[in-house]
Amino acid sequence: MVCFVDDVSGLPVSSWGRDIRLDDSLKPKGANVNFVEVVVPDRLVVRTFAQGVEAETLACGTGAVAAASIARLIGRVDRDLIHVEMPGGVLTVGLTMSGEEIDSVFLEGPTQNVFRGTVEV
Repeated sequence: MVCFVDDVSGLPVSSWGRDIRLDDSLKPKGANVNFVEVVVPDRLVVRTFAQGVEAETLACGTGAVAAASIARLIGRVDRDLIHVEMPGGVLTVGLTMSGEEIDSVFLEGPTQNVFRGTVEV
């Protein structure tokens, strides 16, 4: 789910995200909810409430791609290379357009190991 807002900084992502994610129209599986602010024609600020996590996440690759793709398709941005700022860092989404359709997408950004563990079975 992609929701465009004027300012994501003070948005109650946890409560709004949970309410939207659990809406009857999205049952039975629900959806990730991405709140998107268009800053300039090639930059979005995105905060994501993720299903499964049931909280706001620092970054979400599928959310970044969804936000950039929808923003491009409905004319909120006019570039094929879009920078998506999330609490965990900036991701870059590249789109190849054919007329008014997206032919291909790429996603790139930094990675960081945040957990390492061992499970014995």
